[in-house]
Amino acid sequence: ETGRKKKLMKESADKRSVLADALELVREGHLSDAEIDNYETISENEKTLLKLISGLFEGLRNKDESMEELWDLIRQLKKRLGEE
Repeated sequence: ETGRKKKLMKESADKRSVLADALELVREGHLSDAEIDNYETISENEKTLLKLISGLFEGLRNKDESMEELWDLIRQLKKRLGEE
């Protein structure tokens, strides 16, 4: 699916479609900054915005992982305290 979207983005002349697909791929973490730079149908400002959004989504994914690790540690601690 990701590969299909990337291919369609390269072939599409419809700027809205390219941006919509790029945003979805960025949100899913499937589009790198280098890949964003390769799209000629979108402006430099739009590329910059996509890269910024990509970084924000990456930060959120990392925070989610960190929070899940913390919750696991809390669960383990509660379990240990309940066993003692």
